[in-house]
Amino acid sequence: PRLPVRAGENVFVAVTGFHDADAHANHSLAASSAWRALIQSMQAVSTKPAETLRLVPTARSLLR
Repeated sequence: PRLPVRAGENVFVAVTGFHDADAHANHSLAASSAWRALIQSMQAVSTKPAETLRLVPTARSLLR
């Protein structure tokens, strides 16, 4: 989705790349207790719930 430019907001962005959809499905970050603790502490001070967006390359992308 097209995201608007937002002024005056603090954001945390993490980008992770995977070789293919199977590699993404097998990724175990969600099982990491350290990652879950970090997310929980960030949610405690956040004004909005976290969003997870799964982005895929377009047909013309050089990432294919």
